[in-house]
Amino acid sequence: MLFLFLFFITPILCYHSISSSICFNTSLPQKSTFAYFVQSWPGTFCMDQSCHSITPINEGFTIHGFWPQKTESTYPECCFTYWKNEEITQYVQTHEWLLMNLRFYWPGLKQCSFFNYEYLKHGTCIPSISHGEDGPQYFADIALSIANKTNAWKIMKEKGIKDDSITQYSKEYIRSLFKEIYGANPLLFCFGNFFDEFRLCSDIPSFNRRSHPKIFDCDSSFRYLETCNNSIIFPKFPYYKINSNCLY
Repeated sequence: MLFLFLFFITPILCYHSISSSICFNTSLPQKSTFAYFVQSWPGTFCMDQSCHSITPINEGFTIHGFWPQKTESTYPECCFTYWKNEEITQYVQTHEWLLMNLRFYWPGLKQCSFFNYEYLKHGTCIPSISHGEDGPQYFADIALSIANKTNAWKIMKEKGIKDDSITQYSKEYIRSLFKEIYGANPLLFCFGNFFDEFRLCSDIPSFNRRSHPKIFDCDSSFRYLETCNNSIIFPKFPYYKINSNCLY
């Protein structure tokens, strides 16, 4: 019980924190073999009712990130870049399409400019995509292209999945739904029985193919990383306050 308490309280403390604080961005990029595209279920993340947004968010999964990987459990991070946190924010402010999509699909529900954090920690380690004068846009293109391709939660509701905080579903049934939606088996992560996020395995697309990453089955040998039990519950899509002073 103490663990759950700490999990839900800790994110509150970092709300409005500087998103680049974890990175010094001095590491040299290392070869990545694939990437995880990660989406979270806000019903679990916002269970403490501390989430805020400046605009309504997509009713469904929200983007957590696109993470280049060396192996299934190791990854490069905080690679060298000339981009600074404040410069990323200024860039997003002046690119309305990107700003609107980040607010809707990749919101900072407990941390202002959460996208900046993800770009500086993970995006900088895909130099062929994320460097240059439009680096933040190019990195965002990859994850947004997957998120925009299909509304996974809408399809799951049509299949009878309920976010009622009660109904239990087998882990393998949920996996099979994602397989049907994306054409690939994901990795599944939970807090207790509450569904938290899923990870799809993706190639790292070339610059010209950044809006068309290739999703493929995560190898079954990776499943030791999963944290879901055999039964999965979807907490209700959360109430969140439209009173954030975050730009995105």
